[in-house]
Amino acid sequence: MGTAKIALVVALLAGRAATARADESCTGVTAEGAAYCWGANYLGQLGTGTTDLSYVPVAAAAGTTFRALSAGGSSTCGVTTTGSTVCWGDNTYGQLGNGTAGYLPTPTAVSGGVTFLLPPVAATAGLSNAGTGPVPR
Repeated sequence: MGTAKIALVVALLAGRAATARADESCTGVTAEGAAYCWGANYLGQLGTGTTDLSYVPVAAAAGTTFRALSAGGSSTCGVTTTGSTVCWGDNTYGQLGNGTAGYLPTPTAVSGGVTFLLPPVAATAGLSNAGTGPVPR
């Protein structure tokens, strides 16, 4: 698949679900709502505040509890249990919705006062609010 920007929803053991993607990194949310990311991190797509890659899952947005995550390209967005939306990673064209451009290695709130039911990442699949499977397109 090379550099194809494809997102897959993969069910993992122990009630966990992950959004896997074909651009060298993955993002997952645990049953407790914690976000973990691993793989390439050249644009901050792991959400750890650095651009260091990780061969194992590392906490992203520490202290934030997510209802759902969605990843695509080199960006990740999540809807928290409080209803806010945060995004991190590639923001070259302002696609993360915070009014800036450039990569964001730290989860940053989406601007505009809009509340999303599911994370707003283009060309990806996501999880339902219950985390039980893919969201219909």
